Amino acid sequence: MDYRLDKSIPQRPGEAKPVIIVQARVGSVRLPAKVTRKLDGKPVIACLLERLEQTGIPIILATTESALDDVLTSFWSNVFRGSENDVLKRYYDALQQTQADAVVRITADCPLSDPQMILRGVDLFYYLHVDYVTNTMRRTYPRGFDIEIIRRGALERAHHEAKGAWDREHVTPYIRSGDFTSANFIDSEDLSEWRLTIDTEDDFKLIEKIVAAGDALSFSCIKDILHCHPDWKKINEHVEQKEM
Repeated sequence: MDYRLDKSIPQRPGEAKPVIIVQARVGSVRLPAKVTRKLDGKPVIACLLERLEQTGIPIILATTESALDDVLTSFWSNVFRGSENDVLKRYYDALQQTQADAVVRITADCPLSDPQMILRGVDLFYYLHVDYVTNTMRRTYPRGFDIEIIRRGALERAHHEAKGAWDREHVTPYIRSGDFTSANFIDSEDLSEWRLTIDTEDDFKLIEKIVAAGDALSFSCIKDILHCHPDWKKINEHVEQKEM
């Protein structure tokens, strides 16, 4: 079922204990070292972490044990290092270091992630008492605003049961296709054709233009920018996304 992040959703209960886990690595294939490239004078990963910090939710930067990723340890105080290819295990192992009851999954190539959208998604998750809440099962938000919120028990079960390489690498396919309870949230308009994630040089060029055009860069502000510059979509519309 689809939901809107409206004011009728109550705030999460005081005893809720979510944690944000950001997966990041330097050795990306299509655009190596993309998370350390400078965006408005700061590394992409630093821009993202600063935005996520506004949620007030504890954050773990989950990177790999590869020497290439040593550089990432300087960007955040709470860093977990685990498997490079078995990202589901990396999330599971990072979660075991906490008492969190839910994980907010964010990827490091999404520097425009909106803190308020994350908070409202978390509120929806606790309100519905489901295993999994996302905005990616029926897309209305641009790529780059993907949010996945996973109950601790669901992530732990997926780790123990999922066997396929695709399930292990992409963390949530097993949850999405299994007998877990889930919900999807949508926006009032469909901007799903926009790519505001960084996977290629042209993706980066578009993000640079958006950052240069606004200050606060809430999702509402970004929508206004997109409506004012519909032609910018052409910069990276040729880029193909791997589907789940």
